[in-house]
Parts: sequence; C-alpha cells; structure tokens
Amino acid sequence: MSFFTRKQYTFAVLSAVAASLLIAETVLADIPVRVSRKDDHTRVVIDGGKSLPYNIQIDNTGAEKHVNVSITSNEKINLSDAKNQFTNLKSIDASTSGNTATLTLHVPTGSDIRDFDIGGRIIIDINDPPGGPVEYTANIRRINTEHNDPPPHEQPHTPEPAQTDAPLVHDKNNHDGAQANHDDETHETALPEEHNSEPEAPKTNVVYATQIDKDAYSINEPHVIKISATETLGLSAFNRFGYLWLVHDQPNNNIPPQIIGPKTAKFPDMERFDLGEGIAFRLKLPENNVSIYTEGGTLLWRVIITPEKHTAVSKSPERQFLGPNKDVGALFWPLRSATNIITFRDPDAGDDIHAVTVSDSSDFAGPERNFVELYQMPSFAGTVIKNKTDNLGIRLTGQGVLVTNADGLNLTKPRDIKSRILEVEEKEEEEKKKQQDTEFREIFNFDRWIMGGPAHLVKNEFVLLSSLKDRDDAGRTEDILSLAKLSLANNRSIETLGYLDYALAELPSLSENIEFIALRGAANTLAGRYKEAVTDLFYPGLNKYEEAMHWRAATLAGLGDWQSAGKSIIDDISVVRDYPHTLRHVLALPLAEVALRAGNVKLADAYLTIPKAMKDELNRFDKAELDYLTGESHRQRGEIKRAIALWEPLTQTLDKLYRVKAGLALTRLLYDEEMITIEEAIERMELLRFSWRGDTLETRANYQLGLLYLKNGNYLRGLNILKRAAKLTPDTPIAERITQDMSKAFQDLFLTETIDKLPPLEAVSVYKEFQELTPPGKQGDTLISNLAERLVQVELLGQASSLFDYLIDRRLKGVDAARTASRLAAIYLIDALPDKAMKALNKARRILGEAGQVVPDLARDINLLEARALADGGNTSRALEILSRMRQDDDVLRLRADIAWQEGKWQIAAQSLELLIAKQRISIQSELTDEQATMILNWAVALNLSDERRALASLRNRFTRAMAATTRAKLFEVVTRPRQSSRISDRNTISSIVTEVDLFRNFLETYRETKPDELPN
Repeated sequence: MSFFTRKQYTFAVLSAVAASLLIAETVLADIPVRVSRKDDHTRVVIDGGKSLPYNIQIDNTGAEKHVNVSITSNEKINLSDAKNQFTNLKSIDASTSGNTATLTLHVPTGSDIRDFDIGGRIIIDINDPPGGPVEYTANIRRINTEHNDPPPHEQPHTPEPAQTDAPLVHDKNNHDGAQANHDDETHETALPEEHNSEPEAPKTNVVYATQIDKDAYSINEPHVIKISATETLGLSAFNRFGYLWLVHDQPNNNIPPQIIGPKTAKFPDMERFDLGEGIAFRLKLPENNVSIYTEGGTLLWRVIITPEKHTAVSKSPERQFLGPNKDVGALFWPLRSATNIITFRDPDAGDDIHAVTVSDSSDFAGPERNFVELYQMPSFAGTVIKNKTDNLGIRLTGQGVLVTNADGLNLTKPRDIKSRILEVEEKEEEEKKKQQDTEFREIFNFDRWIMGGPAHLVKNEFVLLSSLKDRDDAGRTEDILSLAKLSLANNRSIETLGYLDYALAELPSLSENIEFIALRGAANTLAGRYKEAVTDLFYPGLNKYEEAMHWRAATLAGLGDWQSAGKSIIDDISVVRDYPHTLRHVLALPLAEVALRAGNVKLADAYLTIPKAMKDELNRFDKAELDYLTGESHRQRGEIKRAIALWEPLTQTLDKLYRVKAGLALTRLLYDEEMITIEEAIERMELLRFSWRGDTLETRANYQLGLLYLKNGNYLRGLNILKRAAKLTPDTPIAERITQDMSKAFQDLFLTETIDKLPPLEAVSVYKEFQELTPPGKQGDTLISNLAERLVQVELLGQASSLFDYLIDRRLKGVDAARTASRLAAIYLIDALPDKAMKALNKARRILGEAGQVVPDLARDINLLEARALADGGNTSRALEILSRMRQDDDVLRLRADIAWQEGKWQIAAQSLELLIAKQRISIQSELTDEQATMILNWAVALNLSDERRALASLRNRFTRAMAATTRAKLFEVVTRPRQSSRISDRNTISSIVTEVDLFRNFLETYRETKPDELPN
C-alpha cells in the first residue's frame, strides 16, 4: 500500500463496515412488491414510498429472460404481496447486499420490458410475447437477503517524490500527455492578505450513482463527455485515484454530463456531489492507458477520452518571489480564464482539495506536480491543489491563480527538503450522507429568472440590453439567454423565442444544449406553437426531468392529443404550484383538462386549486376556462345541478371560446339527463357548430352533431357531418376517432336489422356516398350482400345485380363466388334478361373450373338455370335436351313442363305433369292442397290441348270428387267436360289458364330469396 498504511487502511475499512451496519440497523425497512395483470402485460410495482435509484439489466442468454433490477437502498425487498399472479412471470428472486437490493424476474424470452418511476414507485411492465401471454403453474421465489460490507474504493496511488527546486513532471502518470513548456519567470505581485488562508471545506453533499461498476473495463475508441449550460460555466477536470473528476461552478445547473460514443454502455454511471458553490461528477476511468483533454468552454464543454496519445500545451506554474526583499516564495498558474475556487472534501480520502475552474479549455495545468506545501493533481481543465500545510493562501488575480502563505512557500532550499507523500486524513466524526441518485425533477429556475416579476421587467430588460455592447462573444450570448429566461418567467413567449433565435445565431452549438432545448420548447408551448414544441420537449435528454412531463402533457393537449397527454401527466403538482404567478395558472388549467379527459377527477381538482387560489388575478378568459373545467369536474362527480349552474352563464359570456365549449357540454349533459329531446339537442348543436371555426373545437361540435343525427336515424346527414368534421383537423387523434365512429355506424347500418328499417333508396345513397367505409374480408362481403338482398326484396333488381356483380368480380372467390353468380342468374331470369343470366352462369362454371372444385348441387342448379335461360332466349330444343340428361326430380319436371307449356308442346307438358303428379303420390281419399289442385288442373289443360280425350276422361273420373272440394272445381269441370258438351267459353277459359301458368317461377323466387351461404352444400 502506498497512500494508506496497513493500519490506516484497516481502520478505514472497519469504520465503513460499522457505518453500514449502523445504517442497516436503523434504516432497514421493507420495500413491498406487488404483481398485477393488465390488458396485454403483467405489471410489477416496487413501492418504496419514495423515489429509489435503480438500474435494470436484462440477460437474454438462457432459455428464459432474466430481468435484474438493482435498487440503491439499505431496505430489503418484501415479496409477501407478490402472489397469485403467474402470467408472464415464472419466478421472482430477491436479495439484499450492502446498500443494494436486487430483484430478479424470470420472464418469457419474447416479452418486451419497459420501466418507469412514478411517485416513488418503480414500475416494470412485462409485455405479452408474440404468441400471447404465458401462464406458469408455479411462482417460485428464492429469497436470499444478506448485508455485506460494500467494497472499499480503489486504494489511492502515491505519486513519486519530486525535487522542490522546480516542479517535476511525471510522464508515466501523464494521462493527457501534456508537456510543460513555460520558462520560469518572476512577476512582481502583491502579497496575499492574511485572511486568504485556506478556507474550511464545506461538507460534501453526495449523490451516489445508481450502480457503480467496480469491475475493470477498457475502451478502444474515442468517447466524448459533453457538459452544457446556458450561463458561463467554469470547469475543473482532473484525475485522482483512477477517477475522472468534473467540477463546475454552476450549482443551479442540474444537467448531468452526457457520454457520447460507440461503447457508452461500458462506462459505469457517474457519481454526483453537491458542493454548495458548484457540482462535481466522478467517473471511474478505463483500465487501459487513455489520453484525456478538453475542448470548448463557457456554454459547451467537451471532455475527450481516447486511447490515442494526445499532446497539448499546458500552463505550468511559475515560481515567484514577492515582498520588498523578494524572499516570499509563491507559485503562479497563468490561467487567465479562471472563474472560481471551489474547496471541498474528497469523500474517500477525507482530505480537502481546491478546484480552480476556468471558462476556456486552453487553460489547464497539465501533469501532476509535487511541492513541499502543496500537491497539484493531473488536470485537464483548470487546476486542482491539495494543501499539505495550514494557512495556504489561494486566490485569483485576474491573470491567473496565485498560491503562497504569510511566510512564503519553501522554494529556496529544494535540496534540503524531502518530498512529502500525500497523507489521508481519517475523520471519525464525519459520516457520508448518501442521497439518492434521483432523476432531476426540475430544469427551469423561474424563481431566479423572474427577477422581481412584471413590475421590474422593463428595467431588467433595459439593463441587460444596454450591457450587450460591452460584452465579448460568450458574455453577449449569456446575456441574451438571460433575457430569454427573463421573458419566459414573465410569460412573454414570443420575446423568448426571439432572444433564443438570436442566441442560437451567435452560438450554433446551443442546438445541443439541453437547457436551451427545454427553454425553446416551453416558449413554443406558451406561444401556442405546439408542433414545434413537441420536437423540443420530447428530446431524449429531457426524459429524466419530471418537470418536462408537465410541459409535454400541456403541449399534447394543445395538439388535441388528449390520450397521449393523459399518459404524460403525473400526479405531483408541486412543481407547477411553485411556479410564479405569471405561469402557474397557464400550465395548471390545461393540465386539469388533461386529467378530466382521463377521468382523473381527483388530480384535476388538485390542479384547479392553483387558479382558484388566484382567481381575482385572472383575466376574464382564464376565469371562463376555470368555470368550464370546474363544471366538468362536477359533472364527472355526478353533481349535475352544480355543473349546469356554472355552464349556463358561460353560454351567455362574451368569451366566444368558452361560450361554445360550455354550450356543447351543456347540450350533451341535458340530453344525457333526458332534460331535452334529441331534436332539441340537434337544434342547439346546429346553432353552435358554426360559432367557432378553425380548430379542434369546431371538429368537436360537428362530431357531436353527427353522432346525434346517426342516433336519430338520419344516417346520410349524420355521416356527411362526421366526414366534414374529420376533414377539419386531419391527422389528429380526434379525426381518427371520428373515422372509427363513422366505420362503426356504417357497419351497424348494413350488418344489423337496421337496414330493414331504412328506405332502400336511402340505403343505396349511404352506401354509394361512403363506400370507402366498407370493411375488408368476410364482414365486408356480408355488408354488400345485405344491401343487395334489401334491394331484391323491394324489386330493385337492377341495382341489386350491380352489387352482386361487384361481389363476384372484386371480393368473393371459389364456391362462394360461383353460388353468388348462379343466384345472380336467377335474378336476371326473373327480370327477363336471359342473356345476362347466361353470362352469369358461364362465369360460375369458369370460377368452379379455376378452383378445381366439384359441387354437385351447385352444378345441378346451374344446369336448371341454363335450361331456363336457353328457353327464354328461344332455344327450346337445347333447353329440353339439357333437362333430359338430368335426374328427373320435381324441379326438372316442373321446368320441362314449363318450357313445353310456353312453347305449346302440350304432349311433353302433359307427360311431365303426369310424372310430377305421380311423384306426389296424391290420394283421392284425402283433401287436396291448393298446389295439388292447381297441378291437376294444369295437367288437364295440357291433355285437353294435346287432344288426349281418353286420358282426359280418365283424369276426370279419377279426380272429380277430390277437385269438387277445391277452389279449382269449376275450372276443372270446364277443362275436362266431354267435347260434345264443350262451349266457346270453355276455350276462352283454357286460354286464360295457359297465359297465367309459370311452373318454374316458384323455383326462381326461392333461389332468389336464399342467400348464398344458406344454399345447400
């Protein structure tokens, strides 16, 4: 051991162990874990009751995915509530070691994991894998709780002793390869005052990293650490004990450094230290040799870590001898851009060090140097000094940094002085107060920026503007940004944007500055430029700032994306509540509306307390908004009278916006509560929808009116109004919802019994006007078919045929298409269009042939319909030939008789009717049905006209008694009486019977009225 003696090291370790055990005894509590099932994911909630620093690592290498959640806490994990939930979660392991609690979840490999921290709860969502949720039969838990000593930090390295006649450069420890090339010069400089002795170091306020990786790592490619600000930021960068320290002098700048490069995952998380006058970050350096150097300064710093050797010119300390006799030794570092001296205590070594920050990357002290009274650490920006004696004076001179004491530094007798090693001072009474490495809540410091508020705005703006001419480039940019902050805090968004544009033109690198991006996003939100605001406010670098969530939600609300806004809003209103009067209500009102639209009345009421507390200060527009939202809160709570009492006066207000909003809300409420009829509601809405033009409010007015028309059965007008509403604000969530409601209404109309209640011509008009709403697939086929059926029912055969043609040619395939084509042929035959019927039948045959399918019943129907089409087209012989090859069932015999009857082939007609009647097996002892009586009468007519007198007489003798009891008795008597008894009137009667007979029409009617999916297979 070089810096610690063995005894000191042992004491330090024992002290650390004792401290950790003490914390474990006094602070140890339970962190409950709950598991629940949501729509498409399983949710694990780690409820610490406060924000807990955590880190997640996912291991996909095994048969299952292992999700390791490491929580910086001395508390142990309690799994007693994580039960009865086995979906997507095979088992949970919990363990505690030192100040780290670990929860391991064993989940399916295909599950996506997302995590977020809300209100002191860590939430882990395990999404269902592609195949659906995985159900496990057991939920195994292995709980292994240990309290081990945290490993100590890496032991400090002792620098080699140096001769004191001149600072000695140790190249082997020179990480940045800097070379000191300044000659020693003597400057006449005033002695420091006695009170410039070493100040007492403040107690370091430490925020430890979420999980410090103690394992060695290396990098083979350059990486950049970026530090940005909107005010001049002085930086000191140095190496101590294998850690890179970055100390800056802006305590209000909460933006952490960002590591950029191809292997950022290799780097451990940074530790954060609040120093009072500034903030420090510490990063463990790679194990391989790297060079470190800095670039930039003022508002944007870049710290480069690279394995390649880098040489830069450092600012070496100069020996000076002051006083009348020039015998007071001093060291002077010519760091002209030095800004501050920040003294703090190293949390590991326990010693006080002095970091000198600079605003220019060219001002750095370079490699380590060891002197009798002080030690200079390896520095890459500014310098860092560790004093070895009391009463060391360190001060800024305007030209650099001067270090001496009352008696002078011992620089005159270097050979008589032995080098001293750096001693580690152990302080038993000091406890390292560990703060959680929480994501920073706030990024805007409005309390500091408002500078007295509107009463002092003009004066403050004048002072800043008047000083611009005397400032250098960096100072001018800083003042412009101060003007932007001043304007934003005083709710002057347009002026803020102007100043920000000016600053960006002066310093283009601001486009990468997180605070600048946040300022611009907030200003755009206040200016109503929501699309521009979204780009800035959803910048990934702002994800860790809770405050940004408020602005994101308000911006999404401005865009009308209430669903996304509801997902962004958070329960903690304290940040907004603490905003200055100029801003707090501006954000609270839209956030209250977001909460109300999400159904979170409790959160909405919390936001509404902010403007209510300052209602007397609000203008009439904000008061109207407050009353409107309060009324909506009452409505959601079921307090109808109180909502009406607030909304009715608003309908008469001079504020046009909330007159329309309240009118819409009141009309809907009165209709829902059955206080007005639907006709009255439509009349109110018609008056309101043209009262406001140009944004989502006009869309909402048309949306509600269109829905009312649909509910009232006026589909054509309702859908037309909804279509207009969707076009008013395209590509917005509300337009998407309107389109969805239109599709649903359209489908409900044609896929339910509603179509039977709608006049057929109106149904056709709705379909033609909104044909694009037809759904794809089977559902769409059914919709079109239903409309066609409705048209067939009312004898609109031409329009029905067009729809069937569309189904056959564009949507249906295989047997479904062939059946529909045969049915279309039947409709054409009823409509006396045999040529079109033949085309439909040919199409049916072709479809079946292409599909390679044989469907006997469908083939039979096609032949029957073809025979009828041929007969209707004048080709009777061909028709009868087709029928003669078919099985002589009832339908075939009817069609043969019908074709022969129509062509006057009475003998064939009589034969077919005789066979048909024989198949009926009619008993003359039983009462005849009307159909049987008609069939017997038609047979008698065919026999009469074919002059088959003997057969006719036999028919008369057989059925006279049975026919006498039917309505066809008189006609039967006329047709079958003997020739000598016949009269001229008998011939006329027979002719009238011949004209009326259509034996095959019943088949066509039945075939027409049967849907394709109801036809026999």
